[in-house]
Amino acid sequence: MLTRSGMKAKYERLYANGVMYLAKGERELAVKYFEASVKQLSEYIRGLCDEEQDEMKSWLLEMVAHVRELEKYAKETSAASAVKAGGGESFAFSQSELPDVSFDDVVGLEDVKREIYDKVIYPRTYRELYERFNKKLGGGILLYGPPGNGKTMIAKAVAKETGSTFFPIKFSDLGSKWFGETEGKIKALFDEARAEKSAVIFFDEIDAIASARGDEGTTNRMVAELLAQMDGINRVKGNITIIAATNRIDNLDPAILRPGRFDRRVTVNYPDMNGREAILKVHCRNKP
Repeated sequence: MLTRSGMKAKYERLYANGVMYLAKGERELAVKYFEASVKQLSEYIRGLCDEEQDEMKSWLLEMVAHVRELEKYAKETSAASAVKAGGGESFAFSQSELPDVSFDDVVGLEDVKREIYDKVIYPRTYRELYERFNKKLGGGILLYGPPGNGKTMIAKAVAKETGSTFFPIKFSDLGSKWFGETEGKIKALFDEARAEKSAVIFFDEIDAIASARGDEGTTNRMVAELLAQMDGINRVKGNITIIAATNRIDNLDPAILRPGRFDRRVTVNYPDMNGREAILKVHCRNKP
């Protein structure tokens, strides 16, 4: 029979294995390890005396609840992947309908639109021509400039113009206080995007997701997983375009800006007088 320290050590090993398999996307194995860790933790709680149970009860119950939450997440994502494979509903990261924003709605940014057409729209419209000359398809584009200048609208317009499934992602969609859960979400996001015929992933405020790495373990793991997934899309036949927006390009991890990642950058500045006039006309459209 295991001692109390042995039961605790076994629980920690089971839990760590569950997190590892969840991050790898092997959700069925993750569920098994999480179930076993809950059972082991429950046995550990029963082995405590009344006084020790009172001292550790809140922490232990919180850990049981957390493991149950991870177990539920692993089951849901596993079921969602099975549905996706069968042509069912899309996973929670994507929008069910195309954005209702087109490039006709994006005014005052004509130079930016030309760059986007050259880097995103034309390669998809004339795919065979680009492939013939061995030109890169898909990849990452970084929109940077002051806030409120239409970076999100541009990303939505790209999705609509290319007929792509749109994945709008913020830090709150990926961040988690639990070890390994953030990496699992990032992998699940890219797995879903790869399953689409054409996809646009839009990271809003990418500086919150891929800030420069340091001593903070969570940030380091998040950036490492994002880099690994971005490198992985180079093996896909150009069906994923990644667009990110930031007004703090100096805060980004240098590795995220290397070739093959966000090496194509577009500055989105304030519109000039002609651009402001065009914006005003759009907002006055269909008004007396």
